[in-house]
Amino acid sequence: MTNDKQRKSDDGNRIAMEKNGMVARCWGVALQGHDAENGSLVPAGTENGVTAELTNTILAMMSPIMESIGALLKNNTEAIQQIASCQEQMAAGQDAMRIRMEALEKQVRLSTPVTDRQVKYLQEAARTKARELLDKKGFGDDKKAISKLSGVIKKSVMARFGGSLREIPKVEYNVAMNQVETWNNVIAVMDIVKEARKRQENNKSNSITD
Repeated sequence: MTNDKQRKSDDGNRIAMEKNGMVARCWGVALQGHDAENGSLVPAGTENGVTAELTNTILAMMSPIMESIGALLKNNTEAIQQIASCQEQMAAGQDAMRIRMEALEKQVRLSTPVTDRQVKYLQEAARTKARELLDKKGFGDDKKAISKLSGVIKKSVMARFGGSLREIPKVEYNVAMNQVETWNNVIAVMDIVKEARKRQENNKSNSITD
């Protein structure tokens, strides 16, 4: 009985050693197929094709991992491209919003008319300019001529900004005032001067007749 147990134990140890030896041989063959230059596994073609089979097994095991890494990199690249595209769209949206806000602000400013005081200043400036131009022709004291020429000046300003001085946008007040102060239509001035001179001559004739 004791001899049988000893024999079975020896047989088990022998089988284990044979298995370990085969594993060692497999790994040794696998190492023979290792390319030291580029770090890759290449089949050595030795010992009944065990190296090629083992290499193919390792490559088959690594293939899904490499595919996953490639897919991950691809997904990351696509994600970065999508983020860049979103950023471009956001920038374009911000530019469009800024343009709309500027247009709205301009519309609000243009829809706000001048104040009553500003209208009064424009009227006084038109009369002052008319008196100045007529005074050079010797008719600076002719109230009718001044009134008519100041009306012509205001009409010229209103042709640009609206139907009346009150319709001039508040933001354009300085522009309108500058137009009044620099107005100098020689033909219009001469026509009014002729009328003023004719009235003056008629008044003199009436005085002599009386």
